[in-house]
Amino acid sequence: MAPWRHTAASLFTVSAVLLTGQTAASATPPPAVTQSPRQGFRAAAQFAADEYREERRRILLGYRDATRAAHHRLRLALRDAADEQQRQDAWRVYADETGPLRSAANRHMQQARTRFRDVVEQAREQYGVVTNPSTFVTVR
Repeated sequence: MAPWRHTAASLFTVSAVLLTGQTAASATPPPAVTQSPRQGFRAAAQFAADEYREERRRILLGYRDATRAAHHRLRLALRDAADEQQRQDAWRVYADETGPLRSAANRHMQQARTRFRDVVEQAREQYGVVTNPSTFVTVR
C-alpha cells in the first residue's frame, strides 16, 4: 500500500508542477474545509431527519406485521358477509383488535417526532442558528 501512496503523491506533485509551474505549491497543504454554522445545522438536521424516517418506517412495518392476521380475518369476513349488519360487525371486531395496536403505534410515532424535534433544537443551539418558521420546511 505504501508504494502506491508514494506513487500517487509523486503524480500529484508532478501534476501540480506542470499545471501551476510552482514547485512549492505541492509542499503547502490545501486550506482546511470550513463549514458555516448553517451548513453544520443543515447536516445535523438532515441526519436527524434520516433517523426519524427510519424510525417511522420501523414503526409502520411493526404495525403492519402486528395487524396482518386481523386484516386477513376482516377480508374474509367482508367477503363472506351476507348483509350490512355482518359487514359492520366485521369492522367492529377489526377495530377492537387493532385499536390498541394503532394507539401504541401512534404513541411511538409521537415519541419519534418529539425526539426529532429535540435533536434539531439541540443542533440549532449547538450551531447558533436562530429559529425561523421555515426551518422544518427545508429539512423535509
